[in-house]
Amino acid sequence: MDIKLLEDFLCLARLQNFSRAADERFVSQPAFSRRIKSLEIWVGSPLVDRNTYPIQLTSAGLAFRNVAESILRQLYQGKADINRMGWSGDDPITIIAAQSLALHFFPKWLKDVEENYQPTEFSLMPDSLYNGMEALIGGQVDFLLVYSHPSSPVLIDETRYPYQIVGFENYYPVSAVTDGKPKFMLTRLEGQQIPYLAYTENEFLHKVLVSILQNLSQSVDLKQLMENPMANGLKALALHGFGVAWLPESIMGDELNNNVLVRIGESEFSTKLEIRLYRGEIERKSAALKMWNAFINH
Repeated sequence: MDIKLLEDFLCLARLQNFSRAADERFVSQPAFSRRIKSLEIWVGSPLVDRNTYPIQLTSAGLAFRNVAESILRQLYQGKADINRMGWSGDDPITIIAAQSLALHFFPKWLKDVEENYQPTEFSLMPDSLYNGMEALIGGQVDFLLVYSHPSSPVLIDETRYPYQIVGFENYYPVSAVTDGKPKFMLTRLEGQQIPYLAYTENEFLHKVLVSILQNLSQSVDLKQLMENPMANGLKALALHGFGVAWLPESIMGDELNNNVLVRIGESEFSTKLEIRLYRGEIERKSAALKMWNAFINH
């Protein structure tokens, strides 16, 4: 069984509210509810009385809370004891990054940083923002490389996990080109629906796009045609002319230069994203500390 389910359950037991617990665990409420339900199926008994407000633990839930607390306490203590036995600091550095940043931004950025730092062995893992935050907080990775935007801030304790802004990214709508002209335009013509390619609802870039559309001076009639959780997936669909896609600029270098994708829409359809590098608890990891210092000096 995944220990995250135990952490979810204890968080719910403490907050007595599915919505607040889901926010604290960095998942959507439906996903959080499914995780609690899967734990109840594994235990073989309902743990939460969903008919009360605030929610209450059942008698089985009260008993299982003690079990979950004991298991996690032993696991965390065992991990701390092993670390105190003497960590060489030579373990590979682990970095988790948003998909598009891992594929397009990180390699070029690391090449620039090499002037002040000789890279050591590290592992780069592409994943979603929420899985990345969970991995950083859980001590599973050393660094987290993600986008940030005022409309969808990264909800993480910055005193415990400090960050450095390492770049910025333009985020705007693009269209495929037909006969030398954009196939789609973001014009406000009455009765005209514009097909667009959407991110799945829980993705960071979806939330940024929602904020852009909500702040338009005059709305446009968009018709969602397809959705994909990854920016590269939407880029492939846009290249084949399925609709308008909002994409980070760095993933479209060749396509923009070769004029197979073009930027469309006025400036209010666009925004700028921060690129942040968050640091985990790496005080005992000399190689990771050296890399962090090189990053922030760069």
